[in-house]
Amino acid sequence: MCPRGTWLIPEFEPTNVSHCLLIETPSSGLILVDTGLGDAALRNPLRTLGSRAVSVGVQRDPAASALEQVRARGFDPADVQHIIPTHLDYDHAGGLVDFPDAVVHVTEVELAAAQDRNRRGFAQVRYDDRAWAHGPNWQTYDDDRGTGGWMGIDGVRPFEGLPPEFLLVPLAGHTLGQIGVAVDLPDGRRLLHAGDSYYARREVLAGRRSIRQRLFHHLTDADYLARKNVAWRCEEMIRFHPEIAVISSHDPYEWAAWRA
Repeated sequence: MCPRGTWLIPEFEPTNVSHCLLIETPSSGLILVDTGLGDAALRNPLRTLGSRAVSVGVQRDPAASALEQVRARGFDPADVQHIIPTHLDYDHAGGLVDFPDAVVHVTEVELAAAQDRNRRGFAQVRYDDRAWAHGPNWQTYDDDRGTGGWMGIDGVRPFEGLPPEFLLVPLAGHTLGQIGVAVDLPDGRRLLHAGDSYYARREVLAGRRSIRQRLFHHLTDADYLARKNVAWRCEEMIRFHPEIAVISSHDPYEWAAWRA
């Protein structure tokens, strides 16, 4: 994607992606963290997304969809038994329809915001009801702050029906119910997929933020101050906790650097 106007914001990368994380487990099949824009959107962006395809610069590339990436790795899409969207924005949940039988794990507040028929402001743009028109098998989580904490973040808990190596990490701010997904890795480290807690690593490591960056987040965040605090937590992990590999959804370089 090449979103229009991001070149004006020095902290952002002019070209970005929508990272989806596919994890094979022995007991729960394939687990997909985020689904991206979806197969239909990457086959015909204008027909599927309309003006949004132009504003975010979606490139036609059917092979890049989560659906085709699963197939390219020798799996049947039906092998995806669980999907964990970090949030339900159309560029993160647009592919839910491509895996209609999967259990979809989401917070109650996020699902309520996405399905609100009286959405206003940026919420009218960020959600696309077609992504869940097929009636997903939702597994919802309440906002119980009495559960465990991790890295200064309250409400961390395991996912229902998933291995204990997976943790739901509340990262509300960009949307009202955004979550991160923490996964224990075989090498002893922990990977945190932080969704849209920040858009580019250089954004959280920039020190002083530009007025244009702050304005952008004011326009797109459901709760600007909460998202700002979440970004600060991510910055702490990146700077001081090398045992935690933090990746965001849209930075085109983080994932490659982590895998190198």
